[in-house]
Amino acid sequence: MATVQQIRRVQRADGPAAVLAIGTANPASSMLQDDYTDYYFRVTNSEHHADLKDKLKRISHPHRVLRAQEGRLDTILGHGIFGDGAGAVILGADPVDSIEHPLFEMVFAMQTTIPETEDEITMRLMKGGLDFHVSVGFRVPADL
Repeated sequence: MATVQQIRRVQRADGPAAVLAIGTANPASSMLQDDYTDYYFRVTNSEHHADLKDKLKRISHPHRVLRAQEGRLDTILGHGIFGDGAGAVILGADPVDSIEHPLFEMVFAMQTTIPETEDEITMRLMKGGLDFHVSVGFRVPADL
């Protein structure tokens, strides 16, 4: 009868782990300023207010109003960490050369959690959507 170690040894490959496929499905988190007015009036069923629509287009002309995401580190980090995107990676080892063509080989993988940083990046669900916040005083320790 085989031991657990023997069974595991038979199931393991000798070669390095290889990335065979990468896929993502991330929704757009911003839209063009020119399209926003039409979008807003369409989703609020207010397209019959043509005068207000024209006024909003004049007010939010691209040269007068910047997107809220521009230059905000907390928004960029928040969408990267808490975003509603989906991703998948297919890993394999010892690929069959006639069928599988690896994109990359995994040489090293590591994950580090910095102690006492639980509250440095936070997210709150509010009536206007998700609110991300990055602590201004956050510093990565020099010994990492």
